[in-house]
Parts: sequence; C-alpha cells; structure tokens
Amino acid sequence: MTDLRSDVLRLCDAAAEALVLFDESDPSRVAALGAAFSDLQAAFGDIDGDHPVALAASAARAVADGDPDALGRIEGLFAKVREAAEHIEPADRASVAEVASKPKKRAADSPRITKATRTAKAAKAAKASEASQPDASFADDAELLHDFAVRATEHMDDADEFLLALEHDPTDRGAVDAVLRAFHTVKGMAGFLALNDVRDLAHEGEGLLESAQGGERVPDAETLDRVFGMVDAMREAIRIAAGGAPTAAPREGSSAEETEPTAIATVARETIRVDSERLDQLLDAIGELVIAESMVSRTARVEMALSVGLGQQLGRLDKLMRQLHEMAGSLRMIPLRPTFQRMARAARDIAHQADKQVDFILSGAETELDKAVVDRIADPLLHLVRNAVDHGIESARDRVAAGKPACGRVELRAYHKAGSIFVEIEDDGCGLDPEAIITRAREMGLLAEDESAPTERELLGLVFAPGLSTSEEVTDVSGRGVGMDVVKRTIDSLGGQISVRSESGRGTQFIMRLPVTLAVIDGMVIQVSDERYIVPTLSVVRSIRPEAAEITSVFERGETLRLGDELVRLIKLRDVFSLNGFKLGVDESIVMVVESDGEKAGLVIDEIVGQQQIVIKSLGDALGEVAGVSGGAVMPDGRVGLILDVGGLVALANRTK
Repeated sequence: MTDLRSDVLRLCDAAAEALVLFDESDPSRVAALGAAFSDLQAAFGDIDGDHPVALAASAARAVADGDPDALGRIEGLFAKVREAAEHIEPADRASVAEVASKPKKRAADSPRITKATRTAKAAKAAKASEASQPDASFADDAELLHDFAVRATEHMDDADEFLLALEHDPTDRGAVDAVLRAFHTVKGMAGFLALNDVRDLAHEGEGLLESAQGGERVPDAETLDRVFGMVDAMREAIRIAAGGAPTAAPREGSSAEETEPTAIATVARETIRVDSERLDQLLDAIGELVIAESMVSRTARVEMALSVGLGQQLGRLDKLMRQLHEMAGSLRMIPLRPTFQRMARAARDIAHQADKQVDFILSGAETELDKAVVDRIADPLLHLVRNAVDHGIESARDRVAAGKPACGRVELRAYHKAGSIFVEIEDDGCGLDPEAIITRAREMGLLAEDESAPTERELLGLVFAPGLSTSEEVTDVSGRGVGMDVVKRTIDSLGGQISVRSESGRGTQFIMRLPVTLAVIDGMVIQVSDERYIVPTLSVVRSIRPEAAEITSVFERGETLRLGDELVRLIKLRDVFSLNGFKLGVDESIVMVVESDGEKAGLVIDEIVGQQQIVIKSLGDALGEVAGVSGGAVMPDGRVGLILDVGGLVALANRTK
C-alpha cells in the first residue's frame, strides 16, 4: 500500500505546477488546473466545504467558468493547502483540519529600500538556504524554477511600468491595482514553490500600497521610492531562487556601475519555449540547405539542357527555400519593449539620483529585432540613456534660466527604414560643447595644436574616441570618459552604424542603424580579378562607371571621384588585397560608392555579379580578425566569398596611402 501522505504531496506538487504554468488564454492549462485540484480534493477524502482544499478546488472550477478573481483565491489558500498536505496522517484525518485552521503570521511593514538594503536582503536570502530554497520536490526541477523566474520577472517588469505611470499621476487607481496584482501573483507563485524569501518580499510590497489601493491616500514620492526598491530586491531574490549567484553588497565608497551588472536580461513573452541552442542549430541547418539548393540549381542549369518543366520546378524550389529561410529567421525576432522599459526605469533612477526632472518618452517599442541584436545593444542603450540624463539634461534651475521647461525630455524610439532598424536617443538638453571637445581632444593628442579646426562631422566623431569626456565632474553613473568607444565598437561589430547630431543649447541625438538579423544579409556580389566579395547592401549608395574627366588626384588623398559638389576617395580593392591579374584603369572599371559613419568612399571593382541573400559564416578562430573583412559566405559555385567590412576597409585604405 502506498503512503497516503506521499501521494497527497505529489498531487499538491502537481497543483502547484499547474498554477505556475497557468495561462488563461490556453484552454488546456485551464483544464489542467481544475483537474489537479479535483484530484487533490479526492485524495483528502471526506472534508468539509470550508476546508482549504475544498475551497481551492471550488475556486479552480470558478476559474474555468471565467471568474477573474478565482485565481487570487487559490493563491491565498495554497499555503494552507500545502501545510495540510504535509501534516496529513493516514489514520488521523482530523489533524488535517486542525493544521489548516492555524493562523498565518503576517510580515511587518517594510522599511525604506535603498541599494544597500536590496543587496543586504539578497545576501540574507542566499545565506538562509533552508528558508529560501524550494521544497525538495522542486529543488531539482530546473524547468519549473525557470518557468517561475520568467513569469515572475515579467510581473516585475509590469510593476516597473505601472510605477513609472504612478509617478506621473499618483491618483491612478488602475496603476495601483496593477502593481498590487503583480506583487500578489508573484507572492502566490513563490508560496507554491516554498520560495519564502520571494514570498515575504512580495508581501511587504503589497503592504506598502494597500492603503493607497483602499483610497485612503495617494502614494507619495517616498512610498514609490520604497516600492521601486522592493521591485529591485524581488528581482534579485527571484534570480537567486532560479539558481543565480547573489550579487555582492557594495563596498563603502564604491559606485549605479562597480556592483551591479550592466547587462540587461531580456525576457520574451513566449507562447512556446524553444532552447536557443536548438534554434541556432535549426537556422544553421536551413542556411546550409539554402546554399546546397543554390549549388544544385546552378549545376542543373549548367550541365543540362534545362527543359521548361525542370526550370519551373527549380524556380519553385528556390522560392520555397527563401520562404523557409525567412520564416526560420523570424523565430528569433523579439520586440524591443522589455529592453525599452528597462531603459525607462534606468532613466528614472538616474534622474532621481541627479535631482533632475526628466520626462522619458518611448515610441516604437513593438519593433522587432533578432534576439542576438537586442541582447548586445542593451549595454550601449543603457550608456546612452545615462549620458542623456546625467550630462545632457540640465538642472531645473538652469533650464528655467535658459528659457526651457523645468522638466527635461529624453525620447527613445525605434522604427523600420530602408530594410534596417533605427534606434534613436534624443534629449533636449544642453547639447555638446564644440570648444570643450576640441580642447579635450588636443589635451589627449587626438588633435595637434597647429591642426586646423575639424569639420562638424569630424568633431562629433571625436565623441567616440576612447577616454574623451567633457564632463567637469565624475559621478556614480558617468563622466569617466569610458563607454562611448565601447558603444561604437559594439554597434560596428553588429554590422550597424552610429552617428550623432547636436546643437549647443538645444540637445543631442544619437542614431543607431542596425541590421534586422545577424544570420542573413542582403549583399551585392562583386568581382575583382579572380576573387568575389560581398558588400552589404546596407552600405551601398550607388554604382557608376566614371568618365576620365571625373577622376582627379588630390594632395595627400590620392585619386578621387567627383560626384556633383563632393569628392569621394577611391579605394582600389585590387591593391588593398594585393591581388594579381591584369589591372584596368579606373575609367574602365566600376566604382561602387559606399558609406560608413557618414563618410563616403568609392570601391574600384571589375564587375558587379548581382545581388543575393548571404548566409553569414564566421572566419573561425584560426584566422581571427581580418582588417576590412567581417565574415565569409559560401557562394553558389561552392567557393568562399569574403564579406567586406566597409568601415574597416576605409580605415585600412587610409593606413596604406
């Protein structure tokens, strides 16, 4: 005979899992919840209708009937259900009711939550392993803990969003209710899994806002600060509960950068979870399939008379392959909203720390990008937001003195344009100081003392030089002169571009142009001598066959091509890559005009083969980084073509003049 207590505990675990995985939009999940509690009630046998298990089972049935409050009732009852299950005795069912009727201890009101308090709470959670770790039945269930962490983090993201709304309108009852729901839901889920530290923090968070929900008063700035701190503490506790290491408490005197990681985890709202490694393998396999299909099609056309029927089937196959490739690539696309919301929270915290008034505006948050791109731009975005709030926006007093509103504006937006994704960060602050940039650049040796003043484009380009900062003081969040060069390197490594516009006294705008995906690019296949190269279509401006009269030599710049009112430097790929073979004159060649970071150049090539989608392949560790080359691609004839890095190629050509 099996042990009744063990059976009941297993059913209790199944009910907890059904609650954690519950999705009201999924009928199978709704049915699973009802079945789990029905089985649990049957296992307890003859119990009164007011017993916690009977009440929970009734609430589960109400969930299936569409009662929106029933799920909350289950969450409130589950701690008693679990306790009753742990104390059940096969020969003494009376003990079940006795244990279930014991009152539960309520947590005390929360003190003000500072960064030190958050880290202290995290350390305490890490040390209190018996209290913070889940029941033994859940401790080894990594999948269930992961599901909990994902859903709990989503609720904390929602809490952040509504707390930001409350700062704008403290009387918004709907926002108060939404934050309370987030805390209450996480408290319930944590209780099911015996994650006591998360449950207690959520309970404290509820207590902070309960009076505001009841209409007794609106939450003041201090209360909202405490709730924001509680959200941060819960995120840390959730991360620890899912298996992460605790963040070390800050040392006295140490800095929003030395103690907290800047990488921001992006959690997608998924319908079906797919292991990212498996998804990468799928995309690689489809990429290889695309290459194989193009090679087969090329061979068939060359070696066969190519009947009309075969040609039609090959065309159909090519179309299907492209559709499959695009569909597979779309599986990795996620919206920017979670990352943007984190930027809004970061801007709010930095503004409070700097005692500034900032209105942070988001637009285009539903724009989708490859997950790999979203993950890698999180740190650059955070750095730019920090700079905009800490350096760009003036104090309220200075803004009023300059005839501006006391509250500054920072806007983060994303949009599609010309096959790329543009992400812009714009502020209406003081703008960049040209004189300060020039002075600092000369102090660092980036500009010679006798060198003429740089053009506006060259001046703004100095912003990305390593170590250059015009800030008069170093704060906890910025001003050290590090970061902007890293921002540019990160964007460049993604095959994107970043530029800056600024007007003194009016504000600054950073513009990032990003590829939609890192797996595939649209490229122009060109030929130089016997070699083929791929130029990303993103970088191509135009292609021309120049007249001899349009080619001129300029002192210290070599040969240039006159395009209207501007001169474009010519880069002979044959010379750059030391290729052999008969050399055509420039006026007998084709010039492909490309652009990188606002600078144009003309690539002198022999022929344009055509345009096609390219599956990007790494050059491998053996070759490492090759100047002017960002990767490779297998061409339809089986040969490897190098993908040109336009920005690096311009720099390489400048060094070889």
